[in-house]
Amino acid sequence: MCATAAGGIAAIIAPFIPDVMIGTNWTNSDELRELAFHELGHASLYPSMGNAYWEQVAIAELVADNLVGHPWGISTSQGAGRIAISESWAEHIGHVIADGKYGSNTSSGVAFIDVLEETRNFRASHIPIGIYLDLFDTGVEPVSSDVVGGGSGIVSDGVSGFTTGQIFGLYDPTITSPTVLQTRINTSLVSGSGNTTAAVNALFLSY
Repeated sequence: MCATAAGGIAAIIAPFIPDVMIGTNWTNSDELRELAFHELGHASLYPSMGNAYWEQVAIAELVADNLVGHPWGISTSQGAGRIAISESWAEHIGHVIADGKYGSNTSSGVAFIDVLEETRNFRASHIPIGIYLDLFDTGVEPVSSDVVGGGSGIVSDGVSGFTTGQIFGLYDPTITSPTVLQTRINTSLVSGSGNTTAAVNALFLSY
């Protein structure tokens, strides 16, 4: 294929392909392993969310980084809902795939899935990292902690049996916050699932 033709194809498909950047400023290999899959988790949502949605996420993260010193911001940051949706999904996917690849072969000896199970939010009431696993799994919930700020608690998880594919299928540009996702789960997935809207609401409230 000539360079001109290749360049023309690249120009056509470029709007549909997300940028993926992997940084290396981490203190151990576990963080870098999870980050690689985290970024691919973002990429998985790009086609269904669209470029305009990701532009809003990028703007929100730039504003948050300027105001609070971290691109994920806090629960009251501009565009916090979009940040919470995009980053929580990527964290979930990153940990699940890393666990499938490495298991407990980590620097700490703790499996990625166990880290995910014991994680609640990134910060208080912001970026519900552990919520997807709680939508899928069964069993007794451990004490779950926020990554930043030291908050912790028992999650009310009376929900189980949903799948990654089902949640992924809900994503479109209208999913602008965890509350919108909660409503969509209740209206689109609860019926016939063996779960109840009350249990879904209690789970989301735990975060």
